[in-house]
Amino acid sequence: MKTWSYKSITQKTEKEIRRLMESSRNAETERLRELCEDWAYGVFLGWRSLVLGWMNDGDEERLESLAVRVSPAVKTVAKPITTISSGSGAVKPWPRRGQRF
Repeated sequence: MKTWSYKSITQKTEKEIRRLMESSRNAETERLRELCEDWAYGVFLGWRSLVLGWMNDGDEERLESLAVRVSPAVKTVAKPITTISSGSGAVKPWPRRGQRF
């Protein structure tokens, strides 16, 4: 049976986020650029869900910053999703480290 360490999962996640963000910078269309950026953030969220409660200090912030585009024109960070809807219309803050949905 194959096993994975926190370190190997985190390294692979970082590599994939960097690859997708590089693809977004080289994208031929705005739509493809947005898709690559969305996929990169999705990779971050997948990593986060796997290692929640076991993260090393600084890894969450570092990986998220790699997966969030900084607009060169405005020098502001594109804001990631920070709230979730429960389906009833109520909006709750996105769970932080160690919290559950």
